[in-house]
Amino acid sequence: GHHGGVDLLVADYAMPGMQGSELAEQVGRRFPAVKVLYQTGFSDRLFENRTELEEGAAFLEKPFTARGLPEAARLALFGSINP
Repeated sequence: GHHGGVDLLVADYAMPGMQGSELAEQVGRRFPAVKVLYQTGFSDRLFENRTELEEGAAFLEKPFTARGLPEAARLALFGSINP
């Protein structure tokens, strides 16, 4: 098992067997302060039944660059690309 905290969960939004939001909910029950970064090639699906993501969540459109991932992670964790 995992020991310690989890600061950031990076999950694909659409995965076989479980949606990224379901995984985020499960991880969030164990680690309430976790931030979530969804990666998706279908950002329209993220907002299908809502106008914004849950608190502490951000998304990164696929395909993304090697620079885009850490920038998105900083944005999800700190609310800014340059904290």
